[in-house]
Amino acid sequence: MNDHRQVMTEYLAAFIEELVQAGVKEAVISLVRAQRRLLY
Repeated sequence: MNDHRQVMTEYLAAFIEELVQAGVKEAVISLVRAQRRLLY
């Protein structure tokens, strides 16, 4: 039972990490788009 909980915790940690990285990627993309709008 303890083993199962550890697996779930690791899965959740990986999932949250993916979400954060995706969020950062989206933020960078929107930032680049905003800068392009200012340049052109």
